[in-house]
Amino acid sequence: MPWTYEQATGILKHDGLKISQGSSAHLDMGPWTVTELSYQQKLGPAVLSLRNSAGDWAHIHGASHENATASIVLPSVVRQLIWRSDDRELNVV
Repeated sequence: MPWTYEQATGILKHDGLKISQGSSAHLDMGPWTVTELSYQQKLGPAVLSLRNSAGDWAHIHGASHENATASIVLPSVVRQLIWRSDDRELNVV
């Protein structure tokens, strides 16, 4: 079952259960694919890259929104949990 991120509340859910609460900026609604986990100097460690069907890129990271455009900010432990799961789909609603 895919991950779900509710932009209005900042709530991240998996299998219908609330996992964490974060914040987001400039992120299009719809399905996104989690493509990689990396370190990025601007965004920090454990950055998840996301891509949607239009070819747009976004990130899940721990830095402030001042450092990124399309992004979700969540704690590192949550980002690592997403990466370790078998689900690579994130629905932004």
